[in-house]
Order: sequence, then structure tokens, then C-alpha cells
Amino acid sequence: WLHVGPRLAGVAEGMETGSQPSMRFHEHDAASPLPILVSWAAPSGGGALAVGRGFDGVDAGDPRVLSLTRRLGDPAGIFAYPATRASLPVTADGRRALSANEPDRSLRMVVPRLCGPSDERDDFGLVTNGAAVFEVAASGLHFVGISATEGG
Repeated sequence: WLHVGPRLAGVAEGMETGSQPSMRFHEHDAASPLPILVSWAAPSGGGALAVGRGFDGVDAGDPRVLSLTRRLGDPAGIFAYPATRASLPVTADGRRALSANEPDRSLRMVVPRLCGPSDERDDFGLVTNGAAVFEVAASGLHFVGISATEGG
């Protein structure tokens, strides 16, 4: 953070609201040990446990996101949809569930809602609302847990 903190502060102060920014922050500036794709929609395809699967195993993912993940070398991913796979970390190929705190360089997971009605997963469990907490390390991304939101 000694190196990255001042650079992030400079980028935040230099943002030009409502216009094309004159400079951009690049991942290599942070010396990130792990690329992570963050998208509303999960990628399509993959095994039975893939993040893009809906009820009855229907592929509810987005083929454009799948194409992007392939171009990026199958990075770890955090997604918001479909909720039927929320809070269930899996490998990128969707063939293996990851246990709590198991790091994986290609972990993928759909995060839960912060508040509102609970979503039902495809295993008929209810998703706990709250903020998903992850840790990033050279060994991979791992899901720590859900920090439940008050009144959520």
C-alpha cells in the first residue's frame, strides 16, 4: 500500500466527472497478484456447478462474458446474476465447488443481494443477504463469508 495508496489517491483526485479521463489506472500499477473480472452477468457455459446456471441447470449466463473471460485467460470472477448460484464459490470450469477459505486463481462466485427479499438458490436453499467478503493472495481468491446486513 505504500506504493499503491498514493497512486490511487492521485487517480481519485484527478478524475474528471462527466468527461473522458485524461489518465487511467492500470492493474500493473497495483502489482496485483491476481486478475479478477467483476460483471453483472456471469459467463455462460461450464459444468453443472457453473456460476451461470439457473434453475434445473439452464444456462442463464451471458456468452459475451464467456468470450471475455476466455480472452482474459479465465480470471477469477465476481458476478451479480443469476442469483440461483449466489454464495457458492466454484472453479472457473464449474466442475468443482470450493470449500470455505479454499483459494483458487480462477474462483467464480455470484454475490448475494445486500438487502431485500432473500433469493432462492437452485439447491432450494435461501441466500443470506449481505456483503460478500473475499481475500486476494498470490495463491488465489478465496471467499471468506457473508457479512450480513442489518435488517437485510
